[in-house]
Amino acid sequence: MPRGRTPKLIWALGVFVATSCGRGTDSTPSPAPLEPTAPTIPSRGIASALAFTVQPAAVIAGVPFNPAVEVTVQDSVGATVTTTPVTVTIALAPGAAGSLQGTLTAAAVNGVATFSDLAPTGVGPYRLVATATGLRAATSEAFGVYTLSASDRIAFVQSSQSRYLGVPSSVMVMNADGSGLKTIYSGGVLGHPRWSPDGLKLVFSGQSAAPSPSTPCWWYDVSCQLKIFVASADGSGELTHLTDNLSWNSADPEWSPDGSRIAFTYRFDEIDDAYSIEVMNADGSGQSRVAYPPNWETDLYMAPTWSPDGRLLAFQFMSVGGNGAAMSQILITDLADSRLRPLVPAFATIFQWSASGASGPEWSPDGSRVLYRNDRGLAVAPLDGSAIVQLTSDGTDGMASWTPQGRILFTRVVGGASRIHIMNADGTGVAMLPQPPGNNYWPAWAPARATGTTSSGSGRSRP
Repeated sequence: MPRGRTPKLIWALGVFVATSCGRGTDSTPSPAPLEPTAPTIPSRGIASALAFTVQPAAVIAGVPFNPAVEVTVQDSVGATVTTTPVTVTIALAPGAAGSLQGTLTAAAVNGVATFSDLAPTGVGPYRLVATATGLRAATSEAFGVYTLSASDRIAFVQSSQSRYLGVPSSVMVMNADGSGLKTIYSGGVLGHPRWSPDGLKLVFSGQSAAPSPSTPCWWYDVSCQLKIFVASADGSGELTHLTDNLSWNSADPEWSPDGSRIAFTYRFDEIDDAYSIEVMNADGSGQSRVAYPPNWETDLYMAPTWSPDGRLLAFQFMSVGGNGAAMSQILITDLADSRLRPLVPAFATIFQWSASGASGPEWSPDGSRVLYRNDRGLAVAPLDGSAIVQLTSDGTDGMASWTPQGRILFTRVVGGASRIHIMNADGTGVAMLPQPPGNNYWPAWAPARATGTTSSGSGRSRP
């Protein structure tokens, strides 16, 4: 540094910069001043994009989405813009083989465009695309579409009130698309209809006469006098009584795969409240006990289901504590030697009994797993010992059965009413079926070999 100059520190831009002081001219040029950077100000309140805020769910072809699809107008930070007039148009994403029916254009109200009658056709999976002039488009999540045939039939129980009240109810049959509703039998509390393997008959349990209005009727109450009946699936002919000779209640009937036998739950000791698994011939003869619990006072065996080869029965083993809490297991018995083995270890149980049966296990058509209900919803237990898979997380799910194609029918409470739903075997694609209003229970899909549709009408009202 030249003599006579003293260094001087100047605070500039967050650091000390050394300069020269004193006489003479410094040859080091001064740095150019920095231009200030303008801050980025989010465009809050200015419409810039669309977003699906109610996504399309799995649906039946030709049936509107439920709940309705909603598209929201948003600004750059994702806030809803309520003041800008926007018209939203919706369509299937490119490449879809089906079509989209209903109102495809909707004006946003308070920033939300609602499409209440959108109904896809064809077979998914699909996605929806929402567009509006000057805004970034939105693409929905993928959704499935079920195509139902009028030749597919579903049996179920319909009641105007809760399943626990002794109000008159009816065994119904409808085409899978909701058409052709027909009453097969109306009487007291009814439940658990199941198709014969040839699709020509229905077996179910319940009362042969309607009780006084709103009389409580639990299926373990001997005063209910629950029996098992067989009816023609078309509603013709007479009702066949199978268990009138039994002193106490019988319920949960299930046809064997070859149609020659019926397994069911029987309350064989009224005093000790004891329940066993029984098997009888399809005409009600040859009744025999195949499994009963060691502790009659606290343990119940109920809700049997056949393996596809007819050699095994799976059923629910419920143990009820003094405080009313219940734990269950799923057991399997070999009909050849009555050996028992556990399939599902103890799990918490929420009571979901109708007046005529328990929501118990159901064997899959391919024999690889058993569907059952726990306190969280529906689950499947593989027969190969691999991990149990929880399918749903709605505690109201239950009364499940398999379709011949390996999908699952079940009930779920929606808006205070029990409604029939369908889903894939892995728990995806949950969709509500077209069905009559009210409480609908115990859905069962007709066997694949059964053909023919139903036409609206009424069946018998008394046995």
